[in-house]
Amino acid sequence: PDEWAVAEDALRMLRTGDYTPFSYTYPTFYTYMQTGVAAVHFIWGAGTGLYRTPADIDPVQFYVWARALTATLGVGAVALTFLAGRMLYGNAAGLMAAALIAVMPAATGDSHYVTTDTPAMFMTVLAFLAIARLSRVAPEYPSLPGAEPPGAPLWSTLVWAFLAGCGVGLATATKWNAGSLIIALLVAIVFAIQRPTRNVPNVSRSTW
Repeated sequence: PDEWAVAEDALRMLRTGDYTPFSYTYPTFYTYMQTGVAAVHFIWGAGTGLYRTPADIDPVQFYVWARALTATLGVGAVALTFLAGRMLYGNAAGLMAAALIAVMPAATGDSHYVTTDTPAMFMTVLAFLAIARLSRVAPEYPSLPGAEPPGAPLWSTLVWAFLAGCGVGLATATKWNAGSLIIALLVAIVFAIQRPTRNVPNVSRSTW
């Protein structure tokens, strides 16, 4: 029932050229993504002789394209879940996690519609994957899946912290409650900052 909040606003933006959101009930990132889908759909329609101006866009046909993007993100969330599970606990856990989310009624149901739920799930798992990867830049845990080798350089920590921050930003820009990921991100950054200090060898003066 709330597909219109994203899809109709995306069509309005394309038709009027006014890219100011209609409302902020939901964040606007997915609406802008769907505006891009509407633009591609219009170009396709104009090339086939179906449309002459954006005002001619058939909402029924556009919804098929718009829902296809949601479904694609749903499939992507399954793949990212596998990667996160494999990174943290191995292949078996990754496969089990992916299988569970692939058949979860709430996840599969929302993947049919032009709503923010499935995109937020994709962005959330993407952010979590980067946060988990940041926590794996760990010289003290070289045997863990995805861990950096001993003596991991500082730039590796900074890169993954930056990517994790971008992921949290994208997730929050898709659905407000995804902003709670900032807690996990801050915890991971604190541990990553403290890790080099914890691993500095205790060299006595007598050594010199």
